[in-house]
Amino acid sequence: EKKSQVLTKSNVENEIPNVVTNYLVNLLKKDNSINLRDICVLVNKHRQAENIRSALSSAGIATRLINQGNIFQTEAGEILQQFLNCLANPSDYKSLKRITCSPLIQWSLKRVSDSDHNGELDELAFKFTQWAKEITSNGLLGCLSQLIEARIIANLSRRGRLLSDLYQCTQLIEEAIHLNGLNPRGAAKWLKQKRLLTKGL
Repeated sequence: EKKSQVLTKSNVENEIPNVVTNYLVNLLKKDNSINLRDICVLVNKHRQAENIRSALSSAGIATRLINQGNIFQTEAGEILQQFLNCLANPSDYKSLKRITCSPLIQWSLKRVSDSDHNGELDELAFKFTQWAKEITSNGLLGCLSQLIEARIIANLSRRGRLLSDLYQCTQLIEEAIHLNGLNPRGAAKWLKQKRLLTKGL
């Protein structure tokens, strides 16, 4: 008489990485038109994500881990909050000065001080006014890319995960803008609520 295997939560969790990997391998073999970027595996715990990622990697499937739980609490989330605040209210010179000192623009303190008199801050306010109008057509990433210079991108890429986090956080915000029909003010408010929510977890 064969002993029946006891099905426990631990047993199921241990099998999930193999099940997911086998399913995706077969799916990709059957349909080569499927793009890996369109596939998303949702989990509750970081350990589960790492186990699945390891199994997929062993099968030769490239993965990218996105942790929505705390991505808004990273430096990228804070920077994008500043960017959205400026889009929501381009005439708020206090917010404009704050973002000029951020990794997105990297003005020196002297340049920030001089911008009050030489018109650079007015010019930046005008740009944010234009981007606020274009956010629906160009997307948040499109507006952000117009602000960031090539030298800034090179600098950000040397700062650990900052550039990757900025990209991931921007994608999540763009999804919210699209799904909820948010304007810049609504997007700024949405991100602020998300950052407060994840901070309290």
